[in-house]
Amino acid sequence: MNTYIQDKLDSINIFDYIVFEYGDIDTEKSNEKLKKLLTDYHNHIVEKIVKDVDMTDQQLQDILSLLQDTNQKE
Repeated sequence: MNTYIQDKLDSINIFDYIVFEYGDIDTEKSNEKLKKLLTDYHNHIVEKIVKDVDMTDQQLQDILSLLQDTNQKE
């Protein structure tokens, strides 16, 4: 699992998430993009862990539903 997580972290280019406007960093837009990145990353890792645990389909769906609540789509 550590290799997977490290590979995922290594693939993130933080500059892809910083918004520049007129040569300055737009902190509000950058923060929004970074929060979405971290939420997506967190949910992806938790989903991977949860899917490796023995549980019923209903339990899995309940947990995935809770994760979706923390990562609202636009």
